[in-house]
Amino acid sequence: MSIQFHPASVGCDILSVNPPEPTEFTPIAITVTVTNSTTDPFSGSVAYAGTANPTSGASSAQVNLPAGSGLAGIVTGQNAPSTTVTVFGLAPAAGQNVAVQVNLFKDEPGVEFPPPIGNASFTLNIAANYQFAVESLHCLNPRSLDNDTLKGSCRVLFGGQPLASCHPQSPFDVPQATQYEEYGDHGAGAVISTSFCFTGFGGVPGLAPDLTITYDFENSGYAGSAEDEMNKILDVVSDLGAGVATALVGGGSGWGLVDQAHHQINAAIFSSCDGPVAGDFITVKSDVLAEVTTANGTYTETRTYPGTSSPAVCGEVSHYEVTFTFTRLSMPH
Repeated sequence: MSIQFHPASVGCDILSVNPPEPTEFTPIAITVTVTNSTTDPFSGSVAYAGTANPTSGASSAQVNLPAGSGLAGIVTGQNAPSTTVTVFGLAPAAGQNVAVQVNLFKDEPGVEFPPPIGNASFTLNIAANYQFAVESLHCLNPRSLDNDTLKGSCRVLFGGQPLASCHPQSPFDVPQATQYEEYGDHGAGAVISTSFCFTGFGGVPGLAPDLTITYDFENSGYAGSAEDEMNKILDVVSDLGAGVATALVGGGSGWGLVDQAHHQINAAIFSSCDGPVAGDFITVKSDVLAEVTTANGTYTETRTYPGTSSPAVCGEVSHYEVTFTFTRLSMPH
């Protein structure tokens, strides 16, 4: 039986990466062991192959090791000289099983940029962080004859849990499932800015839970149009939307669900100009969100909502647009 010997060499291995599940483009520390099995002393360095941390930590570390025992040491099982160093950098973009790599260099006098003599890699799950905001409501044509008395509500749940507001009144505020706003009277051509903004969600693409967004804008001068009424409508929309594909990309609009919820709850929309003017139910998958924000860290979409029927005295059918934006907070801007 023949015995095959592996040649003596200088090698490196990544022992750990800290934190073990980082957020993209945030500092990481990579612990590396370097071993010299050759019969010559080794002088060189280990360098992170990704983006260096511009504020702290060195992306390379010097390595000096005495001579090993060569092939004889491998045959006899002698331990080769080794050392452990730590290099620093920024985590790559979010994803599953993303490779973090270091390169091993040997000092070569007179050579400014010697090629690496080896490398090692380590795979990580890397997360991203996001913010969602409804930017504006655009009235192309009101539901009423002249002006609509506009109110809005928005609910965003991440894995079934409410998200924090981007504009908390106090650092001790508990996240509320639904936000409400009133905008007053507006007619054709009005662009109304909203303050609906939710933050504190993200995670590893494809592994993070779903984000569900429900927003409802209405011309609501009728009695019973307070927050509890709008909250009830969003509850019904969520029930109607269970199992319905109303995805961020390619899933169609949930406007029909919002209109159906209004009809189920409030009969006033059959006898007055009051009623829904825009609304949606959207399910956002984390891998889709990562894909649509990968180019520049934002994704903005404007959705059009042709109005639902109202009494003839109200004039033409309403027509509104809603613009919303996802911002990838963890990506440098």
